[in-house]
Amino acid sequence: MRHILNQEAFDLYNRVIFLKRKQSELALELGYTLKRIKEKKLYLYMGEGGFSSFEQFLANPEVSINYNTAFAYIRVYDYFIEQLKLPKEQLLNIPFNRLHQLTGKIKNLPKEEQIEWVEKAKHLGRVDFEKELEEAKFKPEKEVVIKRCKNCGMIEIYYKNVCSCKGEVAIYKK
Repeated sequence: MRHILNQEAFDLYNRVIFLKRKQSELALELGYTLKRIKEKKLYLYMGEGGFSSFEQFLANPEVSINYNTAFAYIRVYDYFIEQLKLPKEQLLNIPFNRLHQLTGKIKNLPKEEQIEWVEKAKHLGRVDFEKELEEAKFKPEKEVVIKRCKNCGMIEIYYKNVCSCKGEVAIYKK
């Protein structure tokens, strides 16, 4: 009897590992698919008569994906597969939530350090990974600058270094 229970426990343990890997694979595939639909505006041709927006496509009862969730799938796929050019196979043993946590934090690091963080996400246990993330001092993805004019009181709010050409985007309000 004990042998049967040990075998069942072993089988279920391996099934959990397999399913976690499959979950990561599906999340990356969903990111790829949603990104293509959004970029190419393919939602206009889906369903009966198409959808007027990507958001409407996501809200469709058959799809029913929260916009922020869809954006998370797209962002993880875009960052790790398209920008860092990592092979999908290298990411399959990393829980999706860890990849999502890393996307905004490691972008400003040199590529070697970004890869080190991917390896940490892959090999560290949950508690150790969260501790490492907490202790790391990451630069913010976007630096927000707020200024008020001493003469007229107008407020200037902008992000520094938003685009790759190091330009600035400004929003002015009175």
